[in-house]
Amino acid sequence: MKPTRQRDNILEYNGTTGAFIQTLATLPSAGTPDDIEFGSNGNAYVASSNGFYILNGTTGAVLSAIITGTGDYGGAFLPSNGDFLLSDLSDGEVFEYTLGGTLVGTYATGLGQNVGRAVGADSRIYAVNQLGTVEVAPLGGGAGSTFASGFSEPEYLALLGSTLYLTDFGTNTVYLINSSGSVTGSFSTSFNLYGIAIDGGATPEPAAISLLGLGLAR
Repeated sequence: MKPTRQRDNILEYNGTTGAFIQTLATLPSAGTPDDIEFGSNGNAYVASSNGFYILNGTTGAVLSAIITGTGDYGGAFLPSNGDFLLSDLSDGEVFEYTLGGTLVGTYATGLGQNVGRAVGADSRIYAVNQLGTVEVAPLGGGAGSTFASGFSEPEYLALLGSTLYLTDFGTNTVYLINSSGSVTGSFSTSFNLYGIAIDGGATPEPAAISLLGLGLAR
């Protein structure tokens, strides 16, 4: 399944053939989607311009709207307890929520003007700097360092084992990055890329990769 973004819609595509399947969900006009993650409970968590939405991962029905204010957001899950982490690009903060949408508290600060984030089993947070790099920092915050660089307009991340999948808005490309920070592969799309998620987080086949884009073919 490949959901992409078109205005405030999340569109579902066949991950193997690219054939359009359905409009999975339509968010309110103030809730433009930026990133998507699939929880262990089967629901989809869509980070948006005003907070995040919890959707039924199959039907797209909006189960809950968590309105936090304005800003550009990304999402990730904690490997320790599965809670949802919502990142705020505007001030570099990360907030922790239960899968039911209850705020636990501020999880980390000081990650700078980064957007997409992913939490690794190595107890580190990987964060995308839109100026062209991927940074890494300890869980809970702390000083970050450059993990990978040389990208055009990087946006969002997903982890499969020790491999990072990075979307690049500027080149319509998904890059595969190993644990040493080296690019080991890539594949291109026909639309500008935003969010990325691995369905179920267990298999690397194309049908298991979900993408959010602007829906603008080049």
